[in-house]
Amino acid sequence: MNTPATTSSARTAPINRPLLGIGLAILAMFSFSSQDALTKQLIDDLPISTVLLTRYAAFTLFAFALAALTGPPGRRGILRSFRSNVPLMHILRGLILVAEIFVFSFGVRHLDLGLQHALFAVFPLIITALAMPVLGERVGVWRWSSVALGFVGALIIIRPGFSTFSVFIAFPLIAALMYALYNLLTRIAGRSGDSFQTSMVYLGLFGLLAILPVGLWQWQTPVDQQIWQLALLCCTAILGHGALILALMFTQASAIQPLNYLLLVFAFFNGFIYFGEVPDIFTLIGGAVIVFSGLFIIVRERIRARESSRQAATKP
Repeated sequence: MNTPATTSSARTAPINRPLLGIGLAILAMFSFSSQDALTKQLIDDLPISTVLLTRYAAFTLFAFALAALTGPPGRRGILRSFRSNVPLMHILRGLILVAEIFVFSFGVRHLDLGLQHALFAVFPLIITALAMPVLGERVGVWRWSSVALGFVGALIIIRPGFSTFSVFIAFPLIAALMYALYNLLTRIAGRSGDSFQTSMVYLGLFGLLAILPVGLWQWQTPVDQQIWQLALLCCTAILGHGALILALMFTQASAIQPLNYLLLVFAFFNGFIYFGEVPDIFTLIGGAVIVFSGLFIIVRERIRARESSRQAATKP
């Protein structure tokens, strides 16, 4: 479900075609949701490490191809992508992301897709909560209120103490925390001046190196239907990242950010179509509360940005 291509691609000079950008972002969200549905099917019979190794091998090739096509010709473009002012930060990001994907995939094995994504949707709220201690950003009462409301939504879904509670609910929440840390580290790394190609190459290569030992040790050769499912999984990942990169070229990241919540809608859709999953009323209500709280933060940030711009414009 993870969208690492959302991180630094806004550095590319934007072309003002917002409708095309939004359309591409919606395609990316659907691709990522389809990727999760394929993962859920595959890990019924294959080890998670086999699926992740295949997925990361494809993503790394995509990152190298992107560096070669958008940088200097040939190998120079790939070699230049390794030049970084904060290489250890990129490596740490890559390790956290591959661990998050592993935890998320384990949760997908045991939970409905819609329930998994409804709980994972708290990650923007965790980012807000950690922005003050990690980034030193000021978090006001409205943002804290949104965070609190979002976690109320999570409690509505989880219903601790009821018979429907499952220990596997912890996995999407842990994955959300790890993904929030990944995003915060990405913001810090983004201040270094490194290129988007550098971010992608480090992300793919060191994620691949991290999963390689376990993937080879537990390797199970896919057969029959699993082969084309794995191929389709890699294609949806590449399509998703490619569409998101293009979307960020055509419109601003702030316009695309709310569309991340479409992952939840698509997760409900794919869960019903492929697995016959029907979310209960508590999952729907809790998911709606989480989405509302996340969108409120986005709207609040835009209002603050406009106020800051007006104040800066009126200063003598």
